[in-house]
This record gives sequence, structure tokens and C-alpha cells, in this order.
Amino acid sequence: MPARIAVASRRHPLAAAPAARLVYRRRPVGSVQLHFPHKVQAQPTTVGIPARRGRQCQAADVEVQTALSFQGASYISRKRIVVVAAAAVLVILGAGFSGASWYYAGLIEDGGLKIDRAREYEVRVVSIGGDTITLDAPDDDLRPGILGLEWPGGYARADGALAPEGDFEVRGYRLVIGELSAGDTVRFDKQAFFDDPLAARGVPFTEVTYESPLGPLVAWHVAAPGDTWMIYVHGKASDRGAGLRILPTVRDAGIQSLIISYRNHESSPYDPTGRYQYGLTEWRDLEGAIRYALDNGAESIVLAGWSMGGGIVTSFMYESALAGEVDASILDSPM
Repeated sequence: MPARIAVASRRHPLAAAPAARLVYRRRPVGSVQLHFPHKVQAQPTTVGIPARRGRQCQAADVEVQTALSFQGASYISRKRIVVVAAAAVLVILGAGFSGASWYYAGLIEDGGLKIDRAREYEVRVVSIGGDTITLDAPDDDLRPGILGLEWPGGYARADGALAPEGDFEVRGYRLVIGELSAGDTVRFDKQAFFDDPLAARGVPFTEVTYESPLGPLVAWHVAAPGDTWMIYVHGKASDRGAGLRILPTVRDAGIQSLIISYRNHESSPYDPTGRYQYGLTEWRDLEGAIRYALDNGAESIVLAGWSMGGGIVTSFMYESALAGEVDASILDSPM
């Protein structure tokens, strides 16, 4: 009669195990060894075996060494590998994204928001010959057209189209003030006008002040017969010289001019944030200039904004209670 096996341990997954091969061997203490074809972690189990032909055997401690290896084990391992690999890829991508974000945030901060009034002189004068000048400029500074050359204590005009000469550029040259020699360094001034309206354009003017939330700010006022005033708003990192290009034309049309400065530029106060705001706060300085014009006889207001100055004009028109006093706006490359 085959031996009957009663499993005494609930922990043993015998019921769920694959088909087992039973090998019965008679031993003095009556022991049975179960051998399973699959190998897993061993779990000791105690069973009791009744004797053959009705004779009761003493309970024997039988160790059933199970090596159960479920068919799903390899699937679970592959799944874990995929999960770990995906997590590693996400970590790498996240780190790369964070690094790139940090890098480009620094570029935006330094190039677009940070206030820097320092002037760098990086263009080297190679030679000066009569009415021409040869310059060694960084590649991103090479540009055609009329430019100013500025250096501490001096100013010149670099006229004419760009004429490359090897690694250098040759331009027309006219000294305005100071002295310049080969080997000196200068910076380009895109306004191409030195100093004030009288020195640069021969137009008489008066320097005035107007009130702003940060205190008094300076402006050039050029009188004209009419009661229409044009208010000039220069761009980021620029100055009042931006308005000198069209000043004679505006004056000849009988329009008075108020060429203003605003926070973060020239000698004006800094914005409390310490950054350019692109019109978010600067429009309040423009509002002060318009109020000055109205208090001094302006019957009609025209606004002219260059680059960030265009953004300031736009912000003013959206935000100010004085926007209705403006009859026209001129926006040149607003930002």
C-alpha cells in the first residue's frame, strides 16, 4: 500500500508546486525523500508517515528539500531589468535637462536681464591712414554701415560700407574728439553720434529733469514752434543718443522733442529688482516724462520707441491713465 503523506507545515507551497516525483525508500526510522524537478529556495518541512500493513511508525522528521522554480521567475527578472533601465534613462535625461536649463537660464540672466553699465573696449586699431582706419574686431562685431568708435576720452566716426582686408576691416574714418593711435582699443557705438544734440547734430537743446517713482530723471528738450511733442524712448543698454538720428527732421517739422532716459541707464537709478524689466516697470518713468510735457504746454503727444523702448511704449499704452493723451506711436523693432 503506498505511503500516505500528511504535510504538517502550511508554509510549504506543495499544493501549488509542479508535479513531483516521489521516491520511497524504506529506512529504519521510516523516512521519505521528495525530489522535485524544479529548483528553488529550500524550505524544510516535517511530515508524519504511518507504517505499512497497519503498523504505526513513530513520527519521523523528514526534511523535504524543495527547489521550486516557478516558470514566471525569468519573466519577473526581465521585467525588473526593464524597469531599472527605464529609471536610469529618466534620471540621466532629468540631469541633462536640469543642466541645460541651468546653463540657458544663466545666458538669459547675463545677456537679457542683468544690468551691466560697464563698457568693454575689444576692437583693436590696426592702423590709421588719413581718412581710413583698419580694425581687428571680434567676428560678432563685424557689421556694415555707419558706426561710432568710442574710447575713454575720445570719439570717432567709422563711415562707409565694410571692406574686408584679410582678417581685418577697413572703414572710412573721421576723428571727432580726442586722440587715437594704432594699438589702441575701442568699442563700436551703433548710434554713431557723440555727446549731445548740439555737439552731434548742431541742434540747440536744454537739459531738463522730470519726476519718476525712483526720483528725478534727465532729458534733452529741443524747442520748436508747434505744440506737438515727440518723446523718444531708447532701447536696452543704449542711451539718449538713439534719438539723435531723426532729431533734425522732427525739429524741421515744427515738433518739439523730449529725449528721455529711464531707470537702469546712464546715471539713472536702478530698478529695485536689479534687472531690466522690458517695460513692466519702466513705463512709469515714461509716464513722468509725458506729465512733464503736458505741464509745459504740449497739446499733442507722439511717442517713439526703439527696441526695448518700443516695449516700454506699449506697456505705457496698456497700463497708464495718461494713455489717452497720446495721439500716435512709432515703434522701431519693439521688444
